[in-house]
Amino acid sequence: MHCALGLNRRRIGKTRLPGSPMQAAFIERLNRSYREALVDVYVFKTLEEVREQTEVWIADYNEVLPYDSLGDLTPVGYRGLHHPDISSEEWH
Repeated sequence: MHCALGLNRRRIGKTRLPGSPMQAAFIERLNRSYREALVDVYVFKTLEEVREQTEVWIADYNEVLPYDSLGDLTPVGYRGLHHPDISSEEWH
């Protein structure tokens, strides 16, 4: 099925799942943070380098950097304080 612009709706539906505008904003914020911290800064030679730097960035993003929106806590600290019943293994 095609929409008025001639785009395939089935293809669009697979690239972005429907969600609330707030959900889209969170995803865009995460994408921007990742891009500014890694993609715009490094010139990677291998996919393995991208994976290694991404793992370091994810650890910093979740365990080191505090966020105003979380009361100056890290996501891991916030989870431990407000949702201690959720283990970190459930997040992976």
